[in-house]
Amino acid sequence: MTDVRIAGVGLTKFGSHPERTGRDLFAEAALAAREDAGVSRDDYEELFYGNFMGELAEKQGHQGPVMAEAAGLDCPATRYEQACASAGVAFRQAVATIRSGAADVVLAGGMERMNNLGTAEVTQSLAIAADELFEVRAGVTFPGAYALMARAYFDAFGGDSEDLAHIAVKNHANAMQNDYAQFHREITVDDALESPVVADPLSLYDACPITDGASAVVLVSDDYAERHGLDAPVSVTGSGQGGDKAALQDRPHLARTPAATKPPTPPTQTPVSAPTTWTWPRSTTASPSPRCSRSNRSASTTTAKVSARPPAARRPATATSR
Repeated sequence: MTDVRIAGVGLTKFGSHPERTGRDLFAEAALAAREDAGVSRDDYEELFYGNFMGELAEKQGHQGPVMAEAAGLDCPATRYEQACASAGVAFRQAVATIRSGAADVVLAGGMERMNNLGTAEVTQSLAIAADELFEVRAGVTFPGAYALMARAYFDAFGGDSEDLAHIAVKNHANAMQNDYAQFHREITVDDALESPVVADPLSLYDACPITDGASAVVLVSDDYAERHGLDAPVSVTGSGQGGDKAALQDRPHLARTPAATKPPTPPTQTPVSAPTTWTWPRSTTASPSPRCSRSNRSASTTTAKVSARPPAARRPATATSR
């Protein structure tokens, strides 16, 4: 099983871009990743693309080949839809493809465009990731669903809205160091606590914003990187995907999300029995890992490491073939 290396990355600034199309956003991210990687256009073998709202936001299905063309590629392209984990799952499938030996060079990424819709339309569109028969028809939205989970967590483990406020403060502080983040302003705990209530006990700064943006990454096999002298010191060390009951009422406990916490069993290891109980630090539910792309119903997690590579193995600065 070959190692997978990250040869190039690209992303847009996230925010409100109602005047831009989804393919325009993804093209910016994909072309930036290709430029960063310096891999010949003819060497790309597949595109793995994640998107959730395309049919609703842009009336555009069959997005795989549309986005391959936007990225300037002529290769098989597959779109993955897994709610909030869509691009994470696309990335995981890209990693699995290279590890299996089926490809040496792939492009993976994702895009969402929402601000061309109104707030009510976006809320309704996101709600279709819930169980339509048993939740959506009853009027459940995701702010409401997460509010139910937050209350259940507080009841089971303690905590209150002030604990959540500290997470919002941390998130905004992190954004100050990220040029691509949607908001660049620090907030205080009092700012978060005094913000409008969205779904009690969640307020404005507990909720994710409506955003437009895209990201992409060029993945290559270790052998390809060595043969072509690519500067690709970051390797993917692990990738896993979890699942859970779709509807909240089918879960044994509202305050636990096995999809985001149960460790996957690597294919090279002997399977072990799943734990029957979990011990959750308070921050586990309230503050998802930054390495995790997930909803409370599905999750895709990836880890990476930076490994030393000899200077001879690094891509020459003049290698600019596309």
